[in-house]
Amino acid sequence: MTKQKVLVFALCVSVVLNLGVIGYLIGQHISEHRPDNSSEMQVGFSRLLRALPQDRVEELMPDLENHRQSMRSLYGRVIDTRNQLYKAMHAEPFDINLLRKASEMHARSLSNAREHSDQFFIELYEQLSPAERRQMFDKAFKELQESKETE
Repeated sequence: MTKQKVLVFALCVSVVLNLGVIGYLIGQHISEHRPDNSSEMQVGFSRLLRALPQDRVEELMPDLENHRQSMRSLYGRVIDTRNQLYKAMHAEPFDINLLRKASEMHARSLSNAREHSDQFFIELYEQLSPAERRQMFDKAFKELQESKETE
């Protein structure tokens, strides 16, 4: 009876180890297909503001909330144009002009959202003191370095 228990235990350990190895190999294979982190890392405003003292963040929060509200509609437009692009890609019969138009509209909506976000960042950055700007920059640069080291 004890010999059977040992064999069952060994079988269970073997199955767990094999599943672990298979999971690791699949994870490595999948990770090769992930897009590279570009040097232009996108960091959210909330994440950047964490480098600042809490009272200063609270001063800037009304502007950030207004920005988020305006971005919701812009990103809603991005999603709508992306869906139109997908529909144009799968349309039967295929219409190249419809696809071009949908692609242009999607690119324009992405550009508008990015432009709005960049403009807000400049306005927010302008409100900061030189020391606060340095804190934000150092934090963003540190996170970029850490993300490159973990690759």
